[in-house]
Amino acid sequence: MTTASASRGARGFSLLEVLVALAICALMLAALLPASVAAVERLEHASEQGRSLRLARSILERHAAAARIAEGASQGRQGGLNWKVQVERLQPQSEQANLLVLRRIRVDVTPEGSASTVSLTAYRVGEPS
Repeated sequence: MTTASASRGARGFSLLEVLVALAICALMLAALLPASVAAVERLEHASEQGRSLRLARSILERHAAAARIAEGASQGRQGGLNWKVQVERLQPQSEQANLLVLRRIRVDVTPEGSASTVSLTAYRVGEPS
């Protein structure tokens, strides 16, 4: 009897058992796939937002460090990111010569093909232009 039970244990798995195991593995993979795809999409979005923020900071610092800032708007494209800068005077122009003027500098960066926008705003006191 020991030889009969030993030969039966060494026989292996039946085809039905193998198919059931494969079906269970396929179901588990199908359940995990949407979660992993969503995680990759969130990671790409976070990376895109980080790139946009770095570019916006760079442009804002460049405008804030300039000796004279001209009011108006400018825009451009860099590395798949579209940017726009608006500089506007916040104080109304008066008849008297002002010594200092307050300006708002706003930078908007939008990745190409995306609806999300990174906006940074800074205020600068400077000489009137």
